[in-house]
Amino acid sequence: MKRLRVTHVQRTPDGRVTGLYGPRSGFVLATHVIDQLRVQTATYYVREASFESDVRVRDGAYLHTTHDPLCRNNLRNLPSL
Repeated sequence: MKRLRVTHVQRTPDGRVTGLYGPRSGFVLATHVIDQLRVQTATYYVREASFESDVRVRDGAYLHTTHDPLCRNNLRNLPSL
């Protein structure tokens, strides 16, 4: 299974994540990321300093990151494309 780092996100004006970008994956639509996570062909994560936070699917249709002690280490705080 591929483990892919996320460095940027694409968002709607109201803040919903519609895509992820990383150095190894390039741009991937959120719907494709959700499919990959469900069938376990890839995992995605955000890294800040030495902390990593995994990207997960919430309510079947939304991407979010797991909680960790570093608040900058989540999708909400990544720069937009």
